Amino acid sequence: MTGDNNGMGGIVKNGTNQPIYAKQSAAVRSPASAGDGAWLPSLFGSTHTKVMIKHLFAGVSDSGKKKRIFFAVFASILLIAAVIGIVVGVNSKTTHTRSVTTSDNIRASTAHAIVKSSCSVTFHPDLCYSTLSDIPDITEKVTTSKDVIELAVNKTKERIQTNYFIIKKLTARTKLTKRGKIALDDCLQMAAQTLDELDEVIGFLETYPSKKGVRRYVDDLITLMSTTLTNQETCIDGFSHDKRERRLRESFIDVEINAQKMCSNSLAMIKNMTDTDMADQVKMNARKLMNEEDVKWPEWLSVGDRDCCSQGP
Repeated sequence: MTGDNNGMGGIVKNGTNQPIYAKQSAAVRSPASAGDGAWLPSLFGSTHTKVMIKHLFAGVSDSGKKKRIFFAVFASILLIAAVIGIVVGVNSKTTHTRSVTTSDNIRASTAHAIVKSSCSVTFHPDLCYSTLSDIPDITEKVTTSKDVIELAVNKTKERIQTNYFIIKKLTARTKLTKRGKIALDDCLQMAAQTLDELDEVIGFLETYPSKKGVRRYVDDLITLMSTTLTNQETCIDGFSHDKRERRLRESFIDVEINAQKMCSNSLAMIKNMTDTDMADQVKMNARKLMNEEDVKWPEWLSVGDRDCCSQGP
C-alpha cells in the first residue's frame, strides 16, 4: 500500500490504486465493523453521501471523535431537512390559504350583495344592512333574497323579545299612574301577540311558495307583518295622554321605534318578493293561456271536456 494525501485527511490506497473506502462502501451499510464507520445509519441516503461521510472519518482514529463528527453531520442534515420541510410546508399552506381566502371572499361578496339588494327596497336600508351583516356565518346562510327575509324576521323577533322584558321590568315600578300601568300592560300584550305573528310568518316563509298557490301566502304574509307593525305603533301611542305617561314612554321608546322599523323592513322585503312572484305567475299563466289557444280540439269534444283536458289531471 502507498500513502497519498490529497488534502482530504490522507486517503490510503491499495496496490490497485483504488481508495480503500471505495471497496468498503458496502460495510457502511452493514453493522459489521463500528471502527470502519459501519454503524452509520442507513438514513444517510445515497452511496455518494455515505462515501463523503466515510471520507471525513478517514484521518480520524479516535472512535469518540468519529461519533462527535457523525452527530454534528447528522444534526446538520436534520437541520437542513427541517428547513426545507418548513419552507415547502409554508409555501403549500400559503397557496391553500390564498385559494380558500379567495373562495371565501367571493362567497362573502355575493352574500353581502344579496343582503344589500334586499335591504334597498326598505324604508330603513342602513338599519336593515347593519342588522343583518353582523349575523355570524352570513356567507353560509344567504344565497337568495328569501334567505335575507327569513334572517330579518328572526332578528325582528329577537328585538321584540328583548322589548317585552324591558317593558315587563317597567311594570314593576311602584309610582306608576293608572293610565301608565294600563299602557304598559297593553304593550306587553301586543308584544306577545307580535311574537306569535312573527312565528307564523317564519312558518309561512319556510314553505313559501306552497303548492296551494302564491296568492294565499301573499295575503297571509302581508296581513301578519302589517299587524306586527301596527302593534308597535299602538304601543307607542298609548303613552300620549299626559306628561307623566310621555315621560314613562321615554324610558323605552328608542328600542320600540327600533322594533317598529325592523317590522317595517321585513314587511317591505316580503312585499317586494311576493309582488315579484305574483308578476311572474301572471306572465306564466298568460303564456299557458296562449299555448292553450293554439290547441285545435276535435269538433266532437264538448266545451266542458275541453276545459277538463286543459286543466290536466
